[in-house]
Amino acid sequence: KNQAQQMVQGSQMTPEKEAALKEIQTKLGLQDSVAESVIKGLVDKNVVGNLQALHAQGLLSIAKLREMKASGIDIDSVMKKEARETLYKKEVETLLSNGQGLFDREEVLVSIPAELGIEEKTAKRFVDASVKGKLRLLFVQAISFLRQGKAAELTSTVNNVIACHNAVPDESVSWKDKDELMDVYAYYYKNTQDASKVAALQGILALTDQETSSLKELVDSGKFSFEQENE
Repeated sequence: KNQAQQMVQGSQMTPEKEAALKEIQTKLGLQDSVAESVIKGLVDKNVVGNLQALHAQGLLSIAKLREMKASGIDIDSVMKKEARETLYKKEVETLLSNGQGLFDREEVLVSIPAELGIEEKTAKRFVDASVKGKLRLLFVQAISFLRQGKAAELTSTVNNVIACHNAVPDESVSWKDKDELMDVYAYYYKNTQDASKVAALQGILALTDQETSSLKELVDSGKFSFEQENE
């Protein structure tokens, strides 16, 4: 058992380690079912230890869990459902607030929950709760940054608005000052190369094709200016 324990420590199971463990099994005359039970217990113990270490260092992530699952580790048996759900919530919050504007509904609401053993309806409930009320607040912040001339903050906040909208398309915002909506769109178009995000922003702001076409022409002509705050 001590030899087997040394082999499963440190890294993932490899064909070489499996062959060595099989040799130990043969020498000890263990039945396959007994050997598999011992090895699984040792692997699970090692994985739990690794997970605890990563958590303590703040390095435990969805990506790491998916990597472990892909290597054949039974995540359900080494990490409680509540802990997996907490990690999922953290991932959702990060996607909605990291200023990247990236939220793949299929990936976040279907693929990741399936790999982590989380029900889709539970995942959707987490996402809906995270977005509820946030879109309006983010847009207020975006307008504030527009008025203050804070370019970088405006871009990041608009990206978060887009991420929230992608997460829950039914969520929308309204704004009385149409000129400010058009300024936000024009600035974002000027500073963003991603056509899909620009199109998404048009839908969020409820601007017509004619309005956005005029704004794009203005920006492309070089006549649109944005008063940035002096550093």
